[in-house]
Amino acid sequence: MIEFLLRDNDPDWYDEGRITKEDREEEAAAVAKARIAVFDEYTSNEDMYPEEKVMIVVWPAGLEYTEAYMWTVDNQFIREQINP
Repeated sequence: MIEFLLRDNDPDWYDEGRITKEDREEEAAAVAKARIAVFDEYTSNEDMYPEEKVMIVVWPAGLEYTEAYMWTVDNQFIREQINP
């Protein structure tokens, strides 16, 4: 998850290998404080994606700081929603 979040924050920076040990440690500390729930068999009303995996992340700053990620069962990333 840490690698996913690091790349998600700045894909170019990540792909160029400019992520430092300190960046990874900072992200790991934030993830350790977050509350994370994964739903492996989420089914939505959308016909395009009948079976999905969903991950909800609530960051320590409060409930208003959440992220939701969704994948198909074959691990194809579909979308992300970030609040605020």
